[in-house]
Amino acid sequence: MKHFQKYYTILFCAFCFIIPFTDFGEALPNIVLLVNVVLFPFVVKKEDFQFLNTRLFKLGIVFLVFILFQILFLQRWEDFSFLNKLLIIPAVFILSLPLKNSKIPILGFVFGALVLSLVTSFNIVQYVYKSGEFNFAVGEGINQILLGDRPYVGFIYVISTFLTLYLTQFQKSRVLKKILYVLAAFFAVLIIIISARLALLSLIVIAGCSVFYLRKKLISAIVLIGLVLVTPSVFYFNQNLQDRFFMGFEQQESSIEKAMKMEPRYHIWNCVSVIGQETKTFLIGTGFRKSEQRLTDCYAQKNGFINDEQQNWFVDSQFNTHNQFFNFYISSGILGLLIFLAFSIEWGIKSRKDYFQFAVFMAVFLFCFMENILSRQLGAMLFGLMLVFNQIIKNHSDKEV
Repeated sequence: MKHFQKYYTILFCAFCFIIPFTDFGEALPNIVLLVNVVLFPFVVKKEDFQFLNTRLFKLGIVFLVFILFQILFLQRWEDFSFLNKLLIIPAVFILSLPLKNSKIPILGFVFGALVLSLVTSFNIVQYVYKSGEFNFAVGEGINQILLGDRPYVGFIYVISTFLTLYLTQFQKSRVLKKILYVLAAFFAVLIIIISARLALLSLIVIAGCSVFYLRKKLISAIVLIGLVLVTPSVFYFNQNLQDRFFMGFEQQESSIEKAMKMEPRYHIWNCVSVIGQETKTFLIGTGFRKSEQRLTDCYAQKNGFINDEQQNWFVDSQFNTHNQFFNFYISSGILGLLIFLAFSIEWGIKSRKDYFQFAVFMAVFLFCFMENILSRQLGAMLFGLMLVFNQIIKNHSDKEV
């Protein structure tokens, strides 16, 4: 049995390590999880299941049942693919039950993010050397350099920044503590370098929240003043970050109105508003697959784009809602949205007492506000893993109390 536990822990740690590289192959993390499923009965204990007897887990199950109910009774068979992604979340959480008192999954994830960041840094240096410039605002090759989509890579670095800081609490060696602090700073700087807007915003907001948890008022003041001084500087001196607000297009006269119209979410959320005002959408939604088609149809008919080229780009890209809450509203109706909101609020309430718990929650919440994280396998795995990390941090926090 001890051997099974050892192999199980190593495999789950490997799963956490692989997650940052999921864009290279979605099959690999699935294979690792499948092996964990086989070993699970040999390592789980009866008392481990007590973690399922929580309001948060029950709300999650209620939401899954609700989505299944809609698929069956409204005959939205095409939405089974979306439900399959949602099922990854409880699967990851349940498979982590034998490891709830172990920090090894967090170490595995951070180490995976470190390897990803080192390879990315090498790619960036190589790119600058070959091109002779550092134009990192837009481009088809950016995701290849970053080894993934920028919003998701940025999210991984945000989480890794705060998880690394969390791990410093358990290091008695000053040298190891300093190494972890440097690593956290490295993740944060890399977010700035790759001009990940959402990740940078999340980093600033979560760092700002630390002033409510720091015991010494002087340190809180230093953090707050530092953020106030550093944030404008980051935006002022980072040309790529400025260009990201205009999608990389040079502007002779910049304005807030132009920036808004260049931002995809401005047009996406306008179409969401149009679809969301329909009675059918409010009551039962349009279905997850059909909502994407409805949005594409809206882009084709909508006025207000900068030019025809931008409009055609929207139609060809078939952008989703870029907001998980909006996605649940127009796809499953008001009840689906309310259940997911209840889940999010419960998670936030349960996380509020510990800063690092709250940091994990806030990172996910802010990401859900700007992306459809649960529409991708990587997003669902990250969502499930964040619930796992949140629980691990809670268990260690409860022990200290």
